[in-house]
Amino acid sequence: MSNISAPDWEVLHHVGRPEDWALFERVFTSATAHERKPNLGYFYHVLELAGIEPHRTAFMDNKL
Repeated sequence: MSNISAPDWEVLHHVGRPEDWALFERVFTSATAHERKPNLGYFYHVLELAGIEPHRTAFMDNKL
């Protein structure tokens, strides 16, 4: 879940080795969601696409 722009994501997801990206099952970008953190719509979008329930979810970020 990142607030990365579509052009930046196009560059970033081609950088690095495939095994680096294999750490992630899926990547959610604000560009595809048409929402940005901390808007609740973005969180609901990710929950829906991932098929998970909010009460079974923890979100951790690099900012407080």
